[in-house]
Amino acid sequence: MPIEVKFDGLQTYIQQVYSKISTVMQKSNNDAETVFTLMEDGYDRRYLNLVYQGKVYGWAFLHYDQTTLSGHRCYIRHISTIQMRHFELAIDSIVKYCWQEMMCNDVRMEIYHIKDAETGKQAADPEFKAAVAKFGFRWKTLSNDPATGKRA
Repeated sequence: MPIEVKFDGLQTYIQQVYSKISTVMQKSNNDAETVFTLMEDGYDRRYLNLVYQGKVYGWAFLHYDQTTLSGHRCYIRHISTIQMRHFELAIDSIVKYCWQEMMCNDVRMEIYHIKDAETGKQAADPEFKAAVAKFGFRWKTLSNDPATGKRA
């Protein structure tokens, strides 16, 4: 089960997390600065270390979405693991945490598309996307940010 930890230097902490994860994990989530900004927009923010047998193997940052008027929506703003082989364990732990500890009506997250250097096409990382899909996440919308060129 994830352990909730409070930190004073959250922006520094988020940057440190990004320095420990793979490029695929970084690009499948928002960049560190955007994650910090998005987290500040929500309420009941939770910055979680994912711990197994006393060792941190991943992280999740989540909060309630303040724009949801009809209930409580938990928004996973970042989820990653040091090694991809632990990613499904992380998703399983966080989804259970959302339902049991946050008492939410629904859970949302974004998967960012990665631009292929050779073809220029953007697509979600297949391994990342497949792991998320195993836990019942469905794709409702595809958004394009004209300012950054990112697709989620």
